[in-house]
Amino acid sequence: MKHIKAPSNQSLPMTPAEAYQATIKMFGSEPEPSFETPDRQEKIWGRKWGCDNDFGKIRSILVHRPGAELSILDPNKRIEELGTYGDREVGWYWQGQELPSVADMQQQHDGMVDVLKSEGIEVIEMQGVAAPLLKSCYTRDPVIVLDGGAVIGRMGPRIRQGEELTATRTLAGLGMPILRTVTGTGMLAGGSYARINKTTAVVARSVRGNDEGIDQLRDVLERSGVDLIVIDMNGYLLHIDRVFVMLDKDLAMVNQSQLPFSFIDFLEKFGDRAAVL
Repeated sequence: MKHIKAPSNQSLPMTPAEAYQATIKMFGSEPEPSFETPDRQEKIWGRKWGCDNDFGKIRSILVHRPGAELSILDPNKRIEELGTYGDREVGWYWQGQELPSVADMQQQHDGMVDVLKSEGIEVIEMQGVAAPLLKSCYTRDPVIVLDGGAVIGRMGPRIRQGEELTATRTLAGLGMPILRTVTGTGMLAGGSYARINKTTAVVARSVRGNDEGIDQLRDVLERSGVDLIVIDMNGYLLHIDRVFVMLDKDLAMVNQSQLPFSFIDFLEKFGDRAAVL
């Protein structure tokens, strides 16, 4: 009896479905190196974005020159019992005995920009600012810059809601990665955040930053190996940058009367020197 050898399966042509699977296997995903790696960022995103400290040399800075958005300020809207100005119906307010001079603000802004440029710093102008976003010159607040990109916060007061959009359009237009946009009922402002070192950051819970916003920031930081400390601001103080600022890798300026003991104790045990106010 003559035996006929069955053909090997390897000699048979692949079906389209098998070829698809084999191709995807051959050209598999490559999670390494990580997103934040300088070489990966430069290759895909055009440059190394973000920062991991609050005291290094500034390479780029986001600014806004005060302008037409300040036209919403109305000298007839004085709140006598507070000695300030505001319109609760519209949502704007300005603390102070007098409304600001736009010309003076612009002159001071231009002087600041000249100094920054003289130091070789790239100055980036916020795009698309319009009324009623009268506090858009405070560009620190709608954005928190982390290693590899930016987190877009969510502003609390009505008069500042919308700064997130101008910041997103400006940064995305540059090609900067947006790592997270705070959503839901979360609130978070950049002035409430400080980076202590490469592996530790602090954020303030206050009338401008709530637990939901903080949790969303923590999620981003934890993925890059950064621990987040949460402290509470006293009363209606808004931001941590009024009472705590890093000056160098182990030197901080602190207002001890406005910070909780637990945080002061942490800094002392951590080894940070303090320039006490």
